[in-house]
Amino acid sequence: MNKNGRYEFNKDKKEYIKLSKDQDNEFPFLKQNCFPCLNDAEALAGKVDIHYFWQDIYMAKKVIISGVHEHYDIGSRLDGFIAHLLSAGIKVNMIDIRPLPLNIEGLSFVKADATDLDGIADDSLESLSSLHAVEHFGLGRYGDKVDPGAWKKALSSFQKKLKKEGVLYFSVPIGIVGLLD
Repeated sequence: MNKNGRYEFNKDKKEYIKLSKDQDNEFPFLKQNCFPCLNDAEALAGKVDIHYFWQDIYMAKKVIISGVHEHYDIGSRLDGFIAHLLSAGIKVNMIDIRPLPLNIEGLSFVKADATDLDGIADDSLESLSSLHAVEHFGLGRYGDKVDPGAWKKALSSFQKKLKKEGVLYFSVPIGIVGLLD
């Protein structure tokens, strides 16, 4: 915790306490547990996770320009790539091994293992993506089975599910240059 952040919080602490006791205040969240963020004033504006930011924008543009109205995705970021597609009016079918307890307009969810994609017909998908996800398959980290060959099985299942003229939008990390670090 930096000295300036601690000072700012301590300086305003009395005001926070007063607001939390005021029955008519406009900040009802203050009556619940608060977790002060003490270093935000020194953080850069618009800080991004460089691993995903440029990839998500680049690939979303590619999908949008392709003109598809429905897209399937396996394991990519909901708050990045998928959000970009949804904002462009593209229906997205999100596939993940973990559950998604959200109801978002334009988004359908399928809980499935990418190594076999049971429930999706072979030769049926026109547009499919998996961005910065396949390298995680088979690690057991997300409730999947530990399987060193899971990435190969996933790529094989992608190929089986894509139509002959279907497009796969795919990325994995190969290194990074700190553009915004």
